[in-house]
Amino acid sequence: MAEVRYIRGRDLDRIRWDRLMHCATNADLYGSSIFLDTMTDGWDAVICGDYEAAIPLPVRKRFGFRYTYILPFCGPFAVYGQLPEGISVATMLEAIPRSLIRCDLNLWTDTPPPGWVVRSRINHLLALSIDYPTIRDRYGSTCKNLLNRGLAEGLQLILTYPVSSQLQMARKFGGLGQTDERDVLRFERCCQQWTEAGEVLSIAISNFNGQAIAGGIFLLSPLQIHYLLGWSNPEGNQNNASRHILDRVIRMHAGRRLTLDLEGSDIPGVAQFFESFGAVPHPYQFLRRDALPFLQRIAIGFKKRS
Repeated sequence: MAEVRYIRGRDLDRIRWDRLMHCATNADLYGSSIFLDTMTDGWDAVICGDYEAAIPLPVRKRFGFRYTYILPFCGPFAVYGQLPEGISVATMLEAIPRSLIRCDLNLWTDTPPPGWVVRSRINHLLALSIDYPTIRDRYGSTCKNLLNRGLAEGLQLILTYPVSSQLQMARKFGGLGQTDERDVLRFERCCQQWTEAGEVLSIAISNFNGQAIAGGIFLLSPLQIHYLLGWSNPEGNQNNASRHILDRVIRMHAGRRLTLDLEGSDIPGVAQFFESFGAVPHPYQFLRRDALPFLQRIAIGFKKRS
């Protein structure tokens, strides 16, 4: 049986890791070393065999204690690669040492492991392999009616809007929520570096004064388009600008063997918006394991819930 090991980041074989992410049929942006290196304080991994399968684990420290955490701008990880017979997701997770006092992980899995707190969450995916007219025909009636009106007079779609400007506008109009500025700067750096491995789409719609009223950032990996940031100001909301941006991305990439990964959502209004484009909800699991007693977790500032 293949050996399952927990490996610290400094000891990972990056050549084997990158080879796994190049060959795995479920590889995505989040498992790439570029994304993990730019977006985390550091990362370890659970490895099966000779890098036949793996789970990345972002790691931080608090008061000297190491723990895994949920990355901003990041969807669920997968068990990347192919697990050999006799090895399960639970086997992989059991290899995570108790020296990590808390493990939080979003993971694509249908078999939640024992010993973990499990909460189901929703992502929305849209297959783009068919032609655009067929995809559009599956839009909801309200969505189609709004798009059929076209952009209002004076509005213009910009296909290459600067990422730094997107982030400034998203911060101003609530598109970043409570995301820490450190993580925002990391995301900007990730977008800069991702051009080495894929493509970055930074699209906006501007008004007749040339001011952006809505925008979105999409990162393309070989199999997916990841919708990682969207924002809209009141004028953008009034003109359904975000709907036009998403439709343009779908139109641009329809007919390719890609999946549009919309990163959520458990929020009913956002879910309804994505489903109006024909996106299908897919559940994944939020997993948590605590290795410290409750009072000690409180003492070092860990919240009960994520």
